[in-house]
Amino acid sequence: MLGAGACLAQGVALAQNQAPVDPALQVIIEQNRRLLEQVKAQQKTIETLNAQMEQIRKASERHERELQSLQERADAAPAERSIPVESTRDHEVRVGGEAGLGFFSSGSDGQFPHSEFRMDFALGLGELPKY
Repeated sequence: MLGAGACLAQGVALAQNQAPVDPALQVIIEQNRRLLEQVKAQQKTIETLNAQMEQIRKASERHERELQSLQERADAAPAERSIPVESTRDHEVRVGGEAGLGFFSSGSDGQFPHSEFRMDFALGLGELPKY
């Protein structure tokens, strides 16, 4: 057991006595570490996007099923019968209107010192009286 401890101590001493790492190699090691961090971050982003796309796909499938169901119900429903409109006066509508046009000019001392053109109109809607 004492021999194993001595070997371990020698290994630690050898590790401490090793020559310092070349600065160029140290730069490469640091770049490699940063690249690994970026790859991990990108992988997390990819997984998040995949999860979101899966949710969108499921929602799209659900909407497609609902649309198909609505289409089937619309096709299966009996067509509404249109009610024929009788051609009696009870259903007639009267549309009327009137318009008034005028040019007003009274001179500088009158009610209309500036000449102007006026247009007034009215439109009326109403049912015809029943006879």
